[in-house]
Amino acid sequence: MAVTEGRSVQVAVPAMSVIVATERYETVRALVRHLRAQTVREQLEVVIAAPSAETLGLDRADLEGFARVRIVEVGPFGIVGAARAAGVRQATAPIVALTESHAFPVPEWAEAFLAAHRQPWAVVGPSMRNANPANMISWANLFLDYGPWVEHPGGEAPDVPGHNSAYKREILLSCGSDLEAMMEIETILHWALHRRGHRFYVEPRAATYHVNVSLPSAWLAERWHAARVFAAARSREWSWARRLLYTIGSPVIPLIRTRRIIQQIRRAGLHRRLLPRILPVLVISLIVSAVGEMIGYAAGAGRSWTFVYHLELYKLDFVSARERQEILSRPSGTGA
Repeated sequence: MAVTEGRSVQVAVPAMSVIVATERYETVRALVRHLRAQTVREQLEVVIAAPSAETLGLDRADLEGFARVRIVEVGPFGIVGAARAAGVRQATAPIVALTESHAFPVPEWAEAFLAAHRQPWAVVGPSMRNANPANMISWANLFLDYGPWVEHPGGEAPDVPGHNSAYKREILLSCGSDLEAMMEIETILHWALHRRGHRFYVEPRAATYHVNVSLPSAWLAERWHAARVFAAARSREWSWARRLLYTIGSPVIPLIRTRRIIQQIRRAGLHRRLLPRILPVLVISLIVSAVGEMIGYAAGAGRSWTFVYHLELYKLDFVSARERQEILSRPSGTGA
């Protein structure tokens, strides 16, 4: 594994390392623009995990003003979590924040994370917002993936958003050789940290605008493949009897989750805007997800990892051209 460095601000140790996993720099250019708008940019180390520096197509001018920039060459990767784990191992700051190419933090994001991490929280998560709120498919996907944290008021929480939270690096490194597998599905990592007695916190000032699949042609494919991958990863070490039990029980998932998500919509203060228009999309999504989970428990992930991998790196391919243009043209900190 090769590491190359660039430096634009001289600091002894950066306060926080921001992990960016990508195949091509162009797909994270908008994210980097939002990182450059951070109020404590000069305290941030940007760690880009990519197949190679040569094929990355990095624009060094975009990365001026950070404490440090590191490119971690990980070779071809088919699971984004493994690339993020490699970035965590090469980071030098005591706090590491995970990012996505399609999730854009407000300017106070890093500053708020650092302030919260002065407390003994193992993980600090952001409040989630919708970066492309024009249709119900986007809203349904946001609540399916991040419902507990949409417009979260802040405070200690049983879990935090995957792919978008900040960790004390020493706690992640304590996972040892299991870190790569745990970061495939960060919910599983969080469960493991909870079992070890670690505590989580949601910091509303560290808000993040998340882009969600909104094209009808990709909507149900995302729900199917994401659910199958989750179930397969969750049940990897289970006995056949437990896998069978969850396979049989999968049909009740839509009933449980529909009620829970409606409660989350009300808590976020969005019920007047979304209910009842979101319900048909939500119910169909949950039925398809339940079938995907059933197959995942019974037969594993299959080729669903390929779809989820592409979706994670290229989410903006799954929104309309008009939405993509609006998202990429908005000023930093105003929704994308």
